[in-house]
Amino acid sequence: AAIIDYCHQQGAKAIYTAILADKQLNKERPVNKADFTGLEVPDRYVFGYGMDYEEYHRNVDGIYALRDS
Repeated sequence: AAIIDYCHQQGAKAIYTAILADKQLNKERPVNKADFTGLEVPDRYVFGYGMDYEEYHRNVDGIYALRDS
């Protein structure tokens, strides 16, 4: 939200947002919806491609989620 505000202040005529993974959370967010979304994921621990689980698996080639217990 702060980056979007900054772009508006700098006079941007159009601003588009993009995210790799949109976690489906049941809470309010600073930015409701990105303009471009790669993947919608459930509200579970996800890791890989730069996302990690307790500092592990950040460099895994893929996006994975822990099983529900």
